[in-house]
Amino acid sequence: MRRKQTALLMTVLILSSLAFVSQTRPQAPVENVDPGEAAGGGPPVTDEDGDKIPDFHEEILFGEDIIIDLGTEIISISGLDSRNGTDNMSDHDNDGASALLEYCWPYTLDRCFTDRVSLTGKPGDLTDSGIREWLDPRVADTDGDGLPDGYEIYMCTEGGLGYLNTTNAWTCLWFDPLDPSDMWEDIDRCADFTFGCGDGFDVDRNGIIDDTEKYTNSEEYLFGTPDNWVTERDGLWCFGEINLLNSDSCQKIVERQTGDGWLGSDPTESDSDYYSWAEVISVGLAVPGDGIPDGWEVHYGLDPRNASDAIIDSDSDGWDLDRDGYIIPDTSVATSSWGESFSNYEEYMIFYDQGVSVTPGLRSIDLSQSDDSFSTYDQSTSPQLVDAAVHTIISDNQRDRLLVGSEFGITILDPFNDISTLIELPSGLVLNSMMDWSDGDDDYLVLLTNKGITIVEVQNGVPQIESSIFEESESSISIGSMNEMVVLRTGSGNLDVMIFSGQDVWTASISGQSINSLIYLDSVSEILSNNAANVNTALHMEMNGRGPLLLIGTDGGLMAWNTTDGSDSVGTPWWIFNRENAENFVQKADLLNVSKSAIVNILQPAGPKDSSGNFELITGAWIGTSGGLHLIDIDKLISMPLTAFDSERMWNQENWLSGSNDVNSIHTFDNQVIVGSKDGTWVLEGGYQGVTGMSDNQTFLPGLVSSLTTL
Repeated sequence: MRRKQTALLMTVLILSSLAFVSQTRPQAPVENVDPGEAAGGGPPVTDEDGDKIPDFHEEILFGEDIIIDLGTEIISISGLDSRNGTDNMSDHDNDGASALLEYCWPYTLDRCFTDRVSLTGKPGDLTDSGIREWLDPRVADTDGDGLPDGYEIYMCTEGGLGYLNTTNAWTCLWFDPLDPSDMWEDIDRCADFTFGCGDGFDVDRNGIIDDTEKYTNSEEYLFGTPDNWVTERDGLWCFGEINLLNSDSCQKIVERQTGDGWLGSDPTESDSDYYSWAEVISVGLAVPGDGIPDGWEVHYGLDPRNASDAIIDSDSDGWDLDRDGYIIPDTSVATSSWGESFSNYEEYMIFYDQGVSVTPGLRSIDLSQSDDSFSTYDQSTSPQLVDAAVHTIISDNQRDRLLVGSEFGITILDPFNDISTLIELPSGLVLNSMMDWSDGDDDYLVLLTNKGITIVEVQNGVPQIESSIFEESESSISIGSMNEMVVLRTGSGNLDVMIFSGQDVWTASISGQSINSLIYLDSVSEILSNNAANVNTALHMEMNGRGPLLLIGTDGGLMAWNTTDGSDSVGTPWWIFNRENAENFVQKADLLNVSKSAIVNILQPAGPKDSSGNFELITGAWIGTSGGLHLIDIDKLISMPLTAFDSERMWNQENWLSGSNDVNSIHTFDNQVIVGSKDGTWVLEGGYQGVTGMSDNQTFLPGLVSSLTTL
C-alpha cells in the first residue's frame, strides 16, 4: 500500500511542476526544441561491446573477479567485461556453460535471441530471494548443490529431465541449476520408467532410506573424483566432448573406458554400470547394469560403473567345495551359483533376500497415541525374542500377553511391562506354524514343525514344552515338515483341521492333547501336484442355505471345495482362478509376469465382530494376493465368480512399486482394515461392508508383515 501512495504523490508533483514551468522560459540546454528540427542522439547504450550480454549484467552483477582460497593455492576467476565483445563465449568457471548461455538460461542459445518471449533468468516469484536470479559465470555451481551448472543444464535438456514450456524456456523437473534441492535428491528411474525411486542403501535395514543413506545426485556425479576436486580449477568430471557444452570443458587427466561421457555414475539409473572387462580390454554394455544397485556398490567400495566387479569375490570368502585346493570363480551373474567363490553379486542377493531386506522381528505401535513411533523386538532387544523369524502372533487378552511363534521357539511377551519368557525348541526342530485352541477348561497349542504335528498343553498361558513331547506318541506324529493348517467347521466337538505341506494335504482330528486320526488326502494333493501349486493359506466358511465352503490359496491360484471334513462326498476341488486367468479376477501384480498375479498369500474371514473381537457372522472373505487386497462376496463366488472380487479403493497407488500391494496379512479392527504387505503396513477406512479409502492417520511399520494382531 505504501508503494501505491508514493506513486500517487509523485504524479501530483510532476503535474504541479508542469503547470508552473509552462509560465517560464524553457530551461533545457538544447539548441532547438522543435522535434522536427532537433538533431538528437541514439538511446542509451545497453550493450556497449555488442556481445548480446547487457552491460548491467556484465558490469554490476558479474563484473567483479572472484577469489577462491583453497588453502594450498588461490584461484582468481575473472568477471565479465562490458567492453570485451569476445567474453560472451568464455567459460571462466570451467562449468561447461559459456557466459552467454549462463545469461540466457533457462533459454538455450538456439532460442535465446529468436524464440524467447520473456526475460532470461529465474523470476523472483520462483526464487528464495524474491528477485530475479541468473547463473553466475564466475561460479561453477551457482546454486551450491554440488552439481556444476553445465552438468545440470545437460541433464535437464539432453538428459530428458526437463521440457520446453510455452515460453520456449526449459522447465527442469530435476537438475535445475538455480535450485539447490538437487543436492539431496536421489531420483533414479523406477520400474515403471518414472523417476524418484533412488538407489540408496538401507544400511541399518530398518526399511527406511534416510538422508544419510541416499546415494544422491551430487554423489553420483562426483563418484571417482580425486580428493579436493574443484571445478573452477580442474574442469567438469567428464571426458571428451559433451553435447551442448563447451568442447574443452571436461578434465584432461582421466580417460573414460568407453569414450566420451560423464565419469561418475548415472543419477538416472539405479544400476548404471556401463562397461565390463574382457581380459585387458574394456567393453561397453548394450544394457547397463550388473544386478547390484549403485548405492550398495559404493557403500562396500565397489565400482558402480564397472560390471565386472559383480562376479569378483572381493573379500575371498568362497568355499572350496570339492577340496581340490582351488576355488572355482564365478563367470557371470546368471551362473554365479555354479562357482565356489562367494561373489559380490551373491553377497548382495543375501542382503536383498528376495526384496525383504528389513531386519525381521516383532514391531508394535500404541493405537491410542498419535505419534509415529513404534517398538521393535528381536533376539538382541530387551525384552528379547527367541529369534527374529516371527511367523505367528497369538493374543492372550486375559493376561495382556502375546504368544510369539518363531523359527526356533515360542516367546511369551508382555509388551506393557517389557517382560519376556523364552521357550526354545529342542535342537533340530523348526517351528513353521502354531494355533491355539481350548477343549473345555483346558488350553492347548497345535505346533507344526519340520518333523510333523505336536499338541502342547498350555497352563496359565505358558506352553509346557519339553524334549520328550516331540517324541512319537498320541500327541505327536512325525511325518515330515508341515507348514499351514486351517480349522474345519465339522461340528464334531473335536478340533478338526486340514494340514498342508507344499502340495501334500492331510486332515487330523484332535481331542484334548490326542491326535485321533491323520489322513492323507489323495485327490486334492494330486490336483496341487499336477499344477505345481504350493499351499500358502486356507479358509473354511459356513454358508447360509448350503454346506461349508473351503478356499485354498496357493502360489498358483485359488481353489474352492464344497466339503465339510475334507472328503469328496459332495464334490472335488476346482480352480476359481489359476496362473493363466488370474488377472481376470484379481489385480495385476507384475507388468511382465502374468503368473505372479495368481499368488494368494492370505485368506481371512470378513464380517461383523462382537466386543471380544470374535466374528458374529461370516459375510465374505478378505484375500491378499501379490497384486493387492480384495473382498470376496462368497454368494457370488459360486454363481458369478468373475464379479465376486472387489478391490475398489483398496489399491495403494503411492507405494505400489515397492511392494505395498503384495499383501501377506490382514487384520480388521475398529472399522479399519490394517494391511500387512511386503513393504510394511498401511490402513484402510471401512470394513466388511466396503472400503472408503486410505486412512489419513496411520503409522508405517516397515518390512514384510506376515502376521497382525491387537492386544
